[in-house]
Amino acid sequence: MAAGDSPVLQISSDAITCSICFDTFTNPKTLTCGHSLCLDPCLKRLSRQNLMQCPLCRMDIELPQSRNVEDLPTNYVVKHLLETAKSEERKESCSTDDGVSWFISDSGNVCRDHEQNCDFFCKSCMAVVCAKCLLSTHKVGHHDIMAAAEFARQKIDSLLKTLSNIDKLDLGKFEDRRTSMKILQQLGKYYQKMQDFRKNLKGLIEKKDEIRKLCGALVEDLCSNNFERIQEVQGITRLEVSINKEYMRLCELYASIGEDVNRLKKIGIGAAVVVGFSLGIPFLPL
Repeated sequence: MAAGDSPVLQISSDAITCSICFDTFTNPKTLTCGHSLCLDPCLKRLSRQNLMQCPLCRMDIELPQSRNVEDLPTNYVVKHLLETAKSEERKESCSTDDGVSWFISDSGNVCRDHEQNCDFFCKSCMAVVCAKCLLSTHKVGHHDIMAAAEFARQKIDSLLKTLSNIDKLDLGKFEDRRTSMKILQQLGKYYQKMQDFRKNLKGLIEKKDEIRKLCGALVEDLCSNNFERIQEVQGITRLEVSINKEYMRLCELYASIGEDVNRLKKIGIGAAVVVGFSLGIPFLPL
């Protein structure tokens, strides 16, 4: 930094310069990733349909619902620094050793009454004064006097702390916003998964109903077939019982015939005649 440059202006210059075009910001806009770009020409050149990519971190940034880069949030911190830098510009550099002249009047740092350098600052009157003023209207002991350079340093430190706090606060807001956006994106994914789950569940319920209907039809068909088979089995069983009865009757008949044959043999009648008689044949040759 040159000897005549103000530390405040130097810091403001770094903070108000676009990292893409390296020019002073014009209408600085804040991206959701936390970086800031000037609206024209950088953002207008980078806009892509509904998405654009931050040239610094390569993060995809979604445009507002209007799909217009002009509706992105303005970086008011940078805007404030721009206004501060403009208000603190001076055509002539201060003659004090620290180079700060923002608290000195437009007429310069020369006392209007005594035409001497204003090397002191009266805190009681909030005015810069020269050595002769300390002997007349701003006497030490009655007024709170300090070196003008020291007062300037204190003001610079206070301003730098304020700017730092503003910057931290703004970055904190960006971080909170990024965190909120990540949470919203995650919730969106969860919601989509829930919708897919509901669709799958509905399909499974429909398939379950179809399977239930099919099972009911199969049970009815099986019951109908079983009834027919049961009737067939019952018919076969009845036929088997009838056959068994007929078989038993024949067995009894043959047993009776055997007894008759034995009796007839005893009385000398031939077996053929006896059998023929038992079977209803009136005559069989002996």
